[in-house]
Amino acid sequence: MAFTTAMHTYLHVASATDASLVGLKGVRYLDNLQAQKEVVDEADCVEFKGEVDRAYIGAPSTLTLVDSTGGQVFEIKKHENLPDAVVWNPWIEKAKGMADFGDEEYKDMVCVETALAGSGAVTVGPGESWEASQTILSTARQHGSLAATLAAAAAAKVTSKHQVFFHGGHCL
Repeated sequence: MAFTTAMHTYLHVASATDASLVGLKGVRYLDNLQAQKEVVDEADCVEFKGEVDRAYIGAPSTLTLVDSTGGQVFEIKKHENLPDAVVWNPWIEKAKGMADFGDEEYKDMVCVETALAGSGAVTVGPGESWEASQTILSTARQHGSLAATLAAAAAAKVTSKHQVFFHGGHCL
């Protein structure tokens, strides 16, 4: 059986427009808003000022979501079996058209999915298994520069940790 997969992780932020995802500069992605056009991300961070729907190919093992308004930093660490990352926010019109998503929910969420997507499918034969995991660390945001915040997050004690297993703002 061949399949692709993603761990659909919706992270609550105080304001999507004040959240930024760091760690994808220089990484290729398929832009689902442009018929999967392949693009290299040249920005220091991904910002959420409108609809975002991207599948990053060969994303780094750690991504950092900074919630500037809410004072949180989320560090998303992925297992090697999940080489990609999907970054998504439906924004206004798409949110209104989704039966299982509230019309206003786009305002306070960012989806960062560790994935096996753009890199291709995995094949699991009879009697075989496949597993992948992600770890999400949440820490309080430090005042000051983004570099100081990221350094503090790396050194901070983990305040929450979630691990999943299965088989088969602004740049400052």
